[in-house]
Amino acid sequence: MYAVQITDDFSESEDIVQGFFVQFWEKELYKTVTVNLKNYAYLCVRNAALKYLEKRQRIPFDEILISDEHLYAYEEMDTANGKPKRKS
Repeated sequence: MYAVQITDDFSESEDIVQGFFVQFWEKELYKTVTVNLKNYAYLCVRNAALKYLEKRQRIPFDEILISDEHLYAYEEMDTANGKPKRKS
């Protein structure tokens, strides 16, 4: 439920929580955790959910390509305000 509140994606949240438990078990972290397990789990799931959001919000390269029209729309800088002058 906590991961869903962050990601707003139930399926991805399930994967995040499952990934936490798999890693927790496979790396035998249960042997080394000395703090409250519930707090530890919440923190790890929160960080994984935030990492997922960061990756999801990255823009694919082909979406950032600028058309030639946009590349040549600005001819020179306006020295008064430091902004490019738009071509007429």
